[in-house]
Amino acid sequence: MYTNNKDIPLALQVMLATDNYEYNSDPKTISVTTILRPLRSLALEISQRSEPIRDISMNIASAVGTAVHDALEAAWKSPEKALATLGITDFGNHTVLTEVSAEKLIDGWTV
Repeated sequence: MYTNNKDIPLALQVMLATDNYEYNSDPKTISVTTILRPLRSLALEISQRSEPIRDISMNIASAVGTAVHDALEAAWKSPEKALATLGITDFGNHTVLTEVSAEKLIDGWTV
């Protein structure tokens, strides 16, 4: 459930409320990103899991991050034209790192 205390237009609210991340609902699964968060932040989230009410504006940073990630991924599917306009003709000398998901079982938890 979201509030809209900043009076964000509906078109942007829908974008900010959209979450296409594939969460794992197994209670014994935890993401590395979650492990890296401050303990107080994690404890607050767990305590409010029943029905968190947040302002939709709190999703802006996440939406921007997702948009940039998606744009980077799309750009590198066919980068030849962009590389040429940048004057890069020998792509073999450039390393591009991409995200790869993996899972590991540790003491009964999937990380």
